[in-house]
Amino acid sequence: METGPTPRIRGTGASVMGSNSGGIRHGFSNALYERVDENQVKVTVENGETGIFDGEGRWIKGEVFEADPELCVWLTAKRIESSHRLS
Repeated sequence: METGPTPRIRGTGASVMGSNSGGIRHGFSNALYERVDENQVKVTVENGETGIFDGEGRWIKGEVFEADPELCVWLTAKRIESSHRLS
């Protein structure tokens, strides 16, 4: 089933993944950024290697040592549950 082009996040080169995956793809590296805990982001690169980073993009563990801090901040930011923009 074709859903059309993947939406882009303005100014970052990132794209929003489908609602089932819960992640963001980096526009340049194509790495997948997923929130895995309240203040942790998992980054998976194309060869399958992963890294865990805190909400400010600092490395915690894994084979991937660098992450885009802006995407880490965006994924771990507190959200308003009733916001229509996030539903």
